[in-house]
Formats: sequence, structure tokens, C-alpha cells
Amino acid sequence: MTPATIGFAIIGTGTIARVHAAALGEVAEARLIAGSSRDVARAQSFAADFGCEATTNWREHLTDPRVNTVIITTSSGSHANIAMEAMAAGKNVIVEKPMALHTDDARAMIACAHQTGRALSVIFQRRYEPVHQALKQAMPALGRLLFAEVSCPFHRPQAYYDSAPWRGTEAEDGGALMNQAIHSVDLLLWLCGPATKVYAECATQMHAMEAEDLAVVVAQLQGGAKATLMASTNILPGFPATLAIYGQHGSVRLSGAEVVHWSVPGVPAPAPASPASVGVATNILASHEYHRAQLQDVVDATLAQRPPPIEGSQGFAALALVEAAYSSARLGHPVDVARL
Repeated sequence: MTPATIGFAIIGTGTIARVHAAALGEVAEARLIAGSSRDVARAQSFAADFGCEATTNWREHLTDPRVNTVIITTSSGSHANIAMEAMAAGKNVIVEKPMALHTDDARAMIACAHQTGRALSVIFQRRYEPVHQALKQAMPALGRLLFAEVSCPFHRPQAYYDSAPWRGTEAEDGGALMNQAIHSVDLLLWLCGPATKVYAECATQMHAMEAEDLAVVVAQLQGGAKATLMASTNILPGFPATLAIYGQHGSVRLSGAEVVHWSVPGVPAPAPASPASVGVATNILASHEYHRAQLQDVVDATLAQRPPPIEGSQGFAALALVEAAYSSARLGHPVDVARL
């Protein structure tokens, strides 16, 4: 490796790990050193496909001097412990969404990053889709925000939840809101600002699993606007996530990566681009393009010795809203997000 090359290891070699590996292959300053899985055959298959080394012990990455950054793509409930051990070993960390399943764990991860001086970045690649980049720039022209609505009418068959013992569990995975809709939660907060209070109802309607396959949330946003969010993995055949923002001076409605309506004073609608990087009826993404964009951003930040683009605190914000929603659903009344 040259001094301008960042060495990566990927912990976990499932579907999303392959997205990361393909994306890293298109980042000139990055080199994938190794991948790890508890399943030796899976680890070896991953290594053969992406030209890297394989191991069944992820801790080997932490003592490998060639590895600067580890990407964690294991079950969500395992993220916190792996991330903190990696940072304590001197490695920068990129963690797939959600960064953890509980705010206490996420808070500990952020504290560990500060104590060790390591970078902690959370994957929210949908921010890099051109339509969302354009909307972020257009938000001031909409004026005072009035209302936002998000819908994630996805589908997952029972076979998806049966494919691994941790899927759909509260301890390792979470349900439709935590797992599938977390990208839309992040977009809502990134575009519209923090949530202060939420009320939610959850149900498990169609699947044999612990976590919810339907969640309906009403949120109070810090600036005074309201927002609603629906997340489901029950909807046949599955539809793109939608996002609508209504402001004092105009409105925007998106479906996936497509503009359904755009009336923003003085700001033209963005041109059509690639499909949205989220699975509607499957957990397989249409493209690794936006993972590549975020990983390139992380590599650039590492080489420039500046913080990564989406730090742990931003991953915490999305997690806090989801945890507040789960708490509200259990208690039957609104919950203050700031109390988490």
C-alpha cells in the first residue's frame, strides 16, 4: 500500500458487506485487506469474490497493522461492543445502520470515539442520492416548515426473517422502524431538524417474529412542525419509500429517488438519477453507488485528518427517535426524545 491508501477490513460477510466490498473496489485510495465471518465457507467465498484475505476471527483485524478502518456489518445488536473494541485497538470504525439498538450503547460508542481519538462514522448512504442532496440545498427556499410525512411501505417475506436466527429479534435486529425505515428517519431529521417528542403505535401483524412489522409515529419537530412516519414490512408487493415536505412557500414530494412534485421558489427540480439505495421488497440494494459515495467521503476525510461526514452523533439522533417511538408504543403516551 502507498501512504495515500487506506486499508479496510469488513466484519461480517453477509449481503450488505458485499455492497461495501464492491463500493470499496471503486475508491482508488482504499484497499480491502480482509473480511471475517463465523462461517468459514462464507468468509472464504467473500475473500475469493473480492480478492482479500479471510478469517473467522474478527479480532485478527484489530492487530493487523495494514488495517486502518473496520466496517461493521454484523447484526445490529452486536455493533456497539465490536465498535468499541476496534476503537480501543486504534482502528477507525464505520458501522452500518442502525449504529446500535439502544441509545445507551450508542452513547458509549460516541464516548469511546472521543476517548480514543478514533473516527466513528455511520452509514446513511441515502443522503448521497442526488434528489436528497438537492432537497437539502432547497430547504431554506421552502420557508418555515409546516409538516413532513414519511412512508416506508416495504415487504419482507417470512423467509427473510427465518434466514438467520437474529432477524426480527428485539435484542439483535429490531423491526420495520429500526431496521428498514431508519434511513427515512435519518433523512427526516437531516432535512427538517431534531424531533422533541413522539407518539407511536406498533404491531406485529403478518410475521412470526418478536419485533414489529408495522409502526406509525407522530413526531413534534424542534422548529414547531409536525411529522408522521409509517414503517411496514407487510405491504404487498412493496413500494418505494416516500417523503413529503410542506413549507410556508412550497412543497416537495418524493417517491424513492423520483420527484413526484417540486414547487420550490427559485429552485428547479433535480434531474432524474439512479434508483434509491434501499430495498423495497428485498434486502438486496439496486446499486452500491451511494455506499461508494459515502465511503469515498470517509476516505477523503481520513486522508485529510478531519472528522468523517456522518459521525456517531448523527446516527444517535435517528436511533433516539426510534427508541422513543418504541417506548411510546409500550407506554401508550408521548415520549420526550431528549430524555433518552
